Amino acid sequence: MKRYIWPNNASPYIALWDLPGGGTSRHPSSTYYNDKVLYAFDCILLLTTARFTELDFNIVQEACEYGTPIILVLTKVDQEVIKEFEDNPEKPLEDVV
Repeated sequence: MKRYIWPNNASPYIALWDLPGGGTSRHPSSTYYNDKVLYAFDCILLLTTARFTELDFNIVQEACEYGTPIILVLTKVDQEVIKEFEDNPEKPLEDVV
């Protein structure tokens, strides 16, 4: 775990924690929420690429059970859209986006 304080003390009460990825033998999906003590955080900002995983769903479910607010961010969507266009150029834009 690594803690990041907001730069220049602009928001001294905000700290971001970078946790290791899960879904591995060292960080199993089924116990990740409790192993990383996510229930102790005021809010969870979950960033994921391309698709939501079993780990993401487990974290969301546990956060809801604990009443922890959670924000889901799907990153690199532009790359997925470009890849879909390249793989299926005949698809209409509405079906890709």
